Amino acid sequence: MVRDNIPNPLAINHSVYYPERMVNALLSLNGQLLPMAKPGQLRKAVAEALGLQDQLESVDVHLRNLREAGHITKAKKGGGAADMSPDDALNLFLAVAGSDRVKDSVKTVECFRPLPRTSIRMRSNERPQHESQWMADIPLANLPTHHAFSDALREVLILLRDADFFTPGLRDQFYRSERHIHATQPTEYLFVHLFFPTNAAAIMFGIRGRIEVEAVYGSLLSDGVQVWDLRRLQAEGQLLTIRAIDLKSLAAIAKAIA
Repeated sequence: MVRDNIPNPLAINHSVYYPERMVNALLSLNGQLLPMAKPGQLRKAVAEALGLQDQLESVDVHLRNLREAGHITKAKKGGGAADMSPDDALNLFLAVAGSDRVKDSVKTVECFRPLPRTSIRMRSNERPQHESQWMADIPLANLPTHHAFSDALREVLILLRDADFFTPGLRDQFYRSERHIHATQPTEYLFVHLFFPTNAAAIMFGIRGRIEVEAVYGSLLSDGVQVWDLRRLQAEGQLLTIRAIDLKSLAAIAKAIA
């Protein structure tokens, strides 16, 4: 397999960088569409996942704003509540997590959804035994080169809804390698970061000590190193705000659409 060896003075010695892969996005589990939650369940899940249980009225306003703008599925004819899709979930998530005021729901969603991927970093500190299989198991590796933040966030929610974000195959490659068979199991992590006022986003995930992946969406100025290193971000004289959502919160939202 062809590898990109990208020089990075801050990288750990012997790090290997891998190019991205391109296949179609997986939208269901084993070809079966799964049952989905109702608006009330999604509203509660998003509020609890973001620690806003005491602000359910505000989440309701976001939900209404998005529904009126066509960003949340409307009720079925006959009065039944609509099933909530992954797109409904990501739209409500973005509105609640990314808006300072409830009146900004639609503006926030329409700002963040189309952000193009502008950079990606992928690094492994060791070479797994079955390299080609490992590449296929990397989360989000099946997205096309040119995709939007909404595509990636939708895939994150679907993976968390259908199974684990990190596949058994990927875990097997890194947890059971001879070098680390007796070591403590590494920590898995996943973060979605929203940056203001630059209106950029990043998805960062990995298995600590084994693999790191970082995808940036929109314009985010740094000096060429990882965006999680706050010392390297360039705010250009502005107050830079970062909102971070972790694996536990994202999984709770995903389960609401299962």
